[in-house]
Amino acid sequence: EDTGVLNILSISSDNKALESAGYFKEIDRIPKLAVWKNSTRILTCSKNAVAIWDINSTTRKPVQHFQDYHTELVNYVDTIKSEPNLFASVSMDRKCCFWDDRNPSPAFVLYNNEFYSLTSVACNQNNTNYIVVGTEGGDIYLLDRREPKDFISVASCNCYIYRLVFDDSNKLAVCGDLNKVLVFKCEDEILNNAYCNDKHCAIVRGLAWFNETLYSCGFDKQIVKHLL
Repeated sequence: EDTGVLNILSISSDNKALESAGYFKEIDRIPKLAVWKNSTRILTCSKNAVAIWDINSTTRKPVQHFQDYHTELVNYVDTIKSEPNLFASVSMDRKCCFWDDRNPSPAFVLYNNEFYSLTSVACNQNNTNYIVVGTEGGDIYLLDRREPKDFISVASCNCYIYRLVFDDSNKLAVCGDLNKVLVFKCEDEILNNAYCNDKHCAIVRGLAWFNETLYSCGFDKQIVKHLL
């Protein structure tokens, strides 16, 4: 939340409501969070730090807190859901860091953009070597974590990139400061434009996949269903 509270919610016994199961508290707002598969840990970012919380903890403090790896505001985090120690972060400092919290030095700079702050990141869950990052200038870069410091493909959307979401295969949904929803296919190390929809009447902010169906929502208070 903008207040810095991380609320843990559970589904009621009658499956009709969400109930509070506890909370944690950061000093500043939490702009983004991510989770791992079959894990009780939650990854968050706040200011220039990233933190890992355990929902079973009774201390209301993060089990791990990493500060100053980024020098400016961390905009986004994402996990490799099948690997409970691996995740990525991007920041206003124009850097994408890749993390393994088991290591004494848990992070390294995977990519550093020359011109723009990085605003979003998504890990390809189908091929975990690949990560995409978006910029405030509207570019999307495909990265390979085996080859740090460079990108292998780039696509342009001509707007601030707000959210990037992979499905369970290689399709990447994108939204930013436009009324459009874009989908790229990540094939042969290239980002190919596969879909564009402008049914929203205002900026799109939310994206979620369910199997082959993509759902989007935005400032126009609509939920749009995209069949791909």
